[in-house]
Amino acid sequence: MCFGLCVTTSSQVPITNLILLELSENPNGLNVQNPIFLTNFNQAGYNNQPRFFSDDLLYFTMRAAGGKQTDIYAFRFSDSTMIQITDTPESEYSPKLSSERNSFNCIRVDLDSTQIQRIWEYPVDRTHSGGARFSSITNAGYYHFKHTDTLAAFLVTTPPELSLFQNTASQKQTISKNIGRCLEEFSNSDLAFIHKYSEKHWFLKRYIWAERKSEILIEMPAGSEDFVIMNDESILSASGSTLYRWHFEKTQNRWDPVADFSVYGWNKVSRLSVNPSNNLLVIVVEQ
Repeated sequence: MCFGLCVTTSSQVPITNLILLELSENPNGLNVQNPIFLTNFNQAGYNNQPRFFSDDLLYFTMRAAGGKQTDIYAFRFSDSTMIQITDTPESEYSPKLSSERNSFNCIRVDLDSTQIQRIWEYPVDRTHSGGARFSSITNAGYYHFKHTDTLAAFLVTTPPELSLFQNTASQKQTISKNIGRCLEEFSNSDLAFIHKYSEKHWFLKRYIWAERKSEILIEMPAGSEDFVIMNDESILSASGSTLYRWHFEKTQNRWDPVADFSVYGWNKVSRLSVNPSNNLLVIVVEQ
């Protein structure tokens, strides 16, 4: 069993870095400018899975170059501070702020040979060591909580599947097979995810909670399984070096190019995160 990245040794972890960019709207669309390289201190290591918890605070997963496990860290932009959030023997991945906002979740990988992967919850103030959520789920790769008692989870199976859990892990409903790692939420709480229909055709889908059904929204840019939803419900995604934007009401079945990062030598952009004000974007660049 392995985490969503499917890595089992430190040598297999990709070298990734975080770039901060400014966003602004103009008559021609979205402007992306003023890149700042955030992870100079660990540029040969693993810096990934960024998640804005507020306009000022960005959580992310880090493994130092040559390190054996990952921990959760945070940047506080107001005073240019980096904070180590977890410092455990286990590896933690994929931080997300909980709906109560006084705690956060992540994936924690057990130390033993089983490599059990559970969804863990820690207090934001780090006053105690937290505990597992839906503890009998031992193959969680990624996740999204609709409410405290309703969970959508990417399960590390062959192929990976999207399953919903209500109240307990025993109340399971499988929604889709062959899914991507990104699970996000629209403003009405409907779930957005990627269905990898075939090797070449990946579709962005919406799971409509009220109707208990999924619908296709648009085919993704080539090879892209990462996306982020903006406040206006438009969606950003990257393919290769190019950042794209899609909005059903404006572009319908077309992804519009927003920025080409190849000028900086960034030819493989993957994960993205925008702050609540939608004026900052963090991208992951893989070496």
